[in-house]
Amino acid sequence: MNMSKEDKELWSYYNKKSTPMSMKSFAEAASPLRRSEVTSSNGVVPPNECSTVLSGVACFLHREIPIRLAHMVGLLQSTPSFAQSENMQKVCGTYKASFSILRGASVPNNPERRQVYTKLLSQMLDVHSSTLVTIAKALHELKNANEDAIQQQIDKFYLSRIGIRMLATQYLELCKPPENPDMVG
Repeated sequence: MNMSKEDKELWSYYNKKSTPMSMKSFAEAASPLRRSEVTSSNGVVPPNECSTVLSGVACFLHREIPIRLAHMVGLLQSTPSFAQSENMQKVCGTYKASFSILRGASVPNNPERRQVYTKLLSQMLDVHSSTLVTIAKALHELKNANEDAIQQQIDKFYLSRIGIRMLATQYLELCKPPENPDMVG
């Protein structure tokens, strides 16, 4: 089997472990952005403090989200029943495209690159907003397949999807000005 360069990269990411996340790690990642913790003596948050934290989170996501996208593609492609569904193949194609786009982005280690990366993440969430409907159509196509095996894979898929959306959405919220100085995101 002759794989393209993109497929080889995707499968190399599929073989990487994703970083375990918890609600505590979400809060810790954002805690330096809380105005009460980083306000200078004149009451202003130093821009370099927020920029450093946002860059750190953005760089983490730049590494982490492609791994999680690759895991989702691997899950979709390794489930025999899913190969029979045109809609499931559309979902897989969308995740592969997002993987390629995010892998092609520069490391968001400065404000300009972070702004570009932030826009890409926002666009990715928009593109994937129709995934639930497409999955429902795919499940309808697969109504005669082994229901237990499909249910297990769909459960894994949805958990992964929720994780990616939480990571991306939290970061996008961190990029917005806070409504309450004691809260983040």
